Amino acid sequence: MIKFDSTALDYLLIRIVNKLGDLAPAYRNLGEYMQLRTRDRFDREYGPGRAQWKPLKPSYLAYKRRKGLMTGINKRRGLLRDTMTYQADRNQLLFGSPQDYAEYVEGARPWLGLDDRDTTEIGEILYEYLE
Repeated sequence: MIKFDSTALDYLLIRIVNKLGDLAPAYRNLGEYMQLRTRDRFDREYGPGRAQWKPLKPSYLAYKRRKGLMTGINKRRGLLRDTMTYQADRNQLLFGSPQDYAEYVEGARPWLGLDDRDTTEIGEILYEYLE
């Protein structure tokens, strides 16, 4: 799991909690946003900050073709991309994949995390929640 720390977002979350008490609806919106962004990154084959993933080695690409697997980067059968999920309650949002190998893929070609665009979008989601 990657933890994101931002003083500005923390301050905004504290304001929301003090005002409303239950962050579950806001966390659900954030979880949906993260699912969409992460799937988009898989489709475009880049990580947070638009860092392109390292291309597959030709030998591995040939192996994937022989075995009838998906030939995209970070894809064999599409399970990692398609099992992104979140759990949201009044106190927290957990986001990731239940696939055992997810943490190993993350080390080689990062797919999980937030960039400047995400920070802006998350701020907008939280501001909408305040209104």
